Amino acid sequence: MRVHMDVTPVWNPNPRGIGTYIINLIEALLALGVEVHASFKFSRLQRFMRAKRLPRLAKKKVIPFWMGRVELFHGTNRYLLPGSFPKVLTVHDMVEFYESTDFWFPPGKKRKMREKTERCFAMKPEAVIAVSEFAKREVLTFTDYPAESIRVIYHGIPRWARPYARSEYAPALRKYGLRERDFLVFVGQPESRKNISLVLGGMHGIPRVKLLIAGGYLEPAESEIASKLGLWDRIIQVPFVPGGELGPLLSASLALAFPSKYEGFGLPVIEAMACGAPVITSTHPATAEAAGDAGILVDPYDERGFREAVMRLKEDEDFAGEMREKGLRRARGFSWKRTALTTMEVYRYAACG
Repeated sequence: MRVHMDVTPVWNPNPRGIGTYIINLIEALLALGVEVHASFKFSRLQRFMRAKRLPRLAKKKVIPFWMGRVELFHGTNRYLLPGSFPKVLTVHDMVEFYESTDFWFPPGKKRKMREKTERCFAMKPEAVIAVSEFAKREVLTFTDYPAESIRVIYHGIPRWARPYARSEYAPALRKYGLRERDFLVFVGQPESRKNISLVLGGMHGIPRVKLLIAGGYLEPAESEIASKLGLWDRIIQVPFVPGGELGPLLSASLALAFPSKYEGFGLPVIEAMACGAPVITSTHPATAEAAGDAGILVDPYDERGFREAVMRLKEDEDFAGEMREKGLRRARGFSWKRTALTTMEVYRYAACG
């Protein structure tokens, strides 16, 4: 089986959600014998230059886009290559179709995102992969694409996401000046959509608990909240934490704090569970779907509810242990091999027209 796949999001030096999806999916597909060709959304010269800067994928024996004819194209992020060959589109979310100010984007960026998505569906791909049941419902709500050609395929768990012993996470704690079970981890860019303001407000009134932001820096509005609440001495901001450090930190944490207002799925939820961290996430349909019955769900506008969830984990060791065990069991249901096998089924479906 030969697949041309859009790998453009991998160009980020520290790939986030979609880039992580592509890298792990490719690795799993290659292990199953699929021939993967890398395709990029750039001009011909840019493609050539960037192909030489592809060590992350070259090590996985991914073939450059210009070698071999296209038999099937997999669009991974609001892009499909024009042509008469079969096409598969992965939909991670459809945030660009919402008008809510809860997850604000610059108007120009949102318009361009929407135009790209509409262009993809206008090309009538043979199959669509939705990363959650929630994402599938979005496709059915915002497009006229047929439900029978949509397949829900969850993400998998990376190799670094596992429980770590105290001896393994002690170096990471020393590096960031943290103490075991005495800090929360927030994974991702701390923007308004991720609801970092709820975490900050919830921390007010909880003594000594620190917050590790693994993925960026507070924006001006959230920085002002941190200043007003006097939290800066308890906040550690890191633009990127590699999996080799993030896994141990999650294992040692009090909990993952992920009360997002909007997600297409919520990969950090299952990654944290795989590391043995209790998860406090929101009642948003996608994050609730990812957590199942193994997470603590809070209203994304309820600071008091978030604070009470943190305090219960801090004060009730039996409850915290129960949530860790539930999370570990939940995480066992996700694997990139399963993701790849199901994706191959979608490829076959698309190829048959």
